[in-house]
Amino acid sequence: MKIALFNIESFSTAKTIQSILERHKDEIKIVVTTDPIRGSQRFFLTQSLKHLRRSGLSFTAYLFYNFILHRYLAQCSTLLARRLGRRPNYQSIASLCKNFGIQHLRVNDINSAEVSERLKALAIELIAIYYFDQILQEPLINLPKRGVVNFHPAPLPLCRGLHPILQCALNNNRRFAVTAHEITDCQIDAGAILGQTKTITTQERDLFSLDEKINLLGCDLFTSIIENLEAAKNFKRSQEIGSYFSNPSRNDISILHQHGYSMADLAQFVRRYFSFLAAPARHFPTGVHPPLSTKTSMARSEEAWQHEPQEEAHMVARSTAERRVEHR
Repeated sequence: MKIALFNIESFSTAKTIQSILERHKDEIKIVVTTDPIRGSQRFFLTQSLKHLRRSGLSFTAYLFYNFILHRYLAQCSTLLARRLGRRPNYQSIASLCKNFGIQHLRVNDINSAEVSERLKALAIELIAIYYFDQILQEPLINLPKRGVVNFHPAPLPLCRGLHPILQCALNNNRRFAVTAHEITDCQIDAGAILGQTKTITTQERDLFSLDEKINLLGCDLFTSIIENLEAAKNFKRSQEIGSYFSNPSRNDISILHQHGYSMADLAQFVRRYFSFLAAPARHFPTGVHPPLSTKTSMARSEEAWQHEPQEEAHMVARSTAERRVEHR
């Protein structure tokens, strides 16, 4: 099956996308990413001011680090790691795609003719979306013959909409999951559910660590859905009434801070990219730096969570479809 993967490049999903590309490099023919500033400094400044007025400085900084600074730090750290013969902690999507021989397209408008023409040329059969910022219109939705599947990091039908992990921490009693659902129209996160990871809870209070952890739950779910797509569709279930959230207010962010959440420590954020400097050098062939496998990524993530209660640390990322197929 020929897959197009859509993503807005970010720290939150960097390890997840890295693992998905490694596991499905033969099926994924193109990764399409969007430009968060739409190629316009005016757009960037306008959006920043809106976020600042509505959500405050710390959340605006969180967005800047996550969606803009991340890409530049990933590029810089990758170049330095290669020069030193070490494995980079994070790589840009462009770098990963080059390593795996996958096409990469960065666009301002996902519904542009450029995107549709590229997907048609590659005979794409399925669009898989993981963490995205634009709404697909019907011509694009109807293009792949096997449909569109979105992977949303929340236990749908709860916490549909923007910043779902933050909203789960704020409005869902710190209960987290990843859900795969169909997209058949322009409604947001409302399609029939194809699979969902088990819900977990955690006392983690660093929002970036939380983002990374929860999104990594989606790696096995992604594989399960891709490998059992028709079975998942046969057992899909419509969403019941849930909840929808947009951008957080200043009061929302204040409540998160009161509960001990942090999201704008620049020094700590930068250190994540260059921690390999303290590790022994590992030499690879020139220009070759294989990404972490899903198993390795999950293991390293679990290592930092080893003090969590066992019932909270236990995570299963098997889809509903996979479980039902086993009992047939």
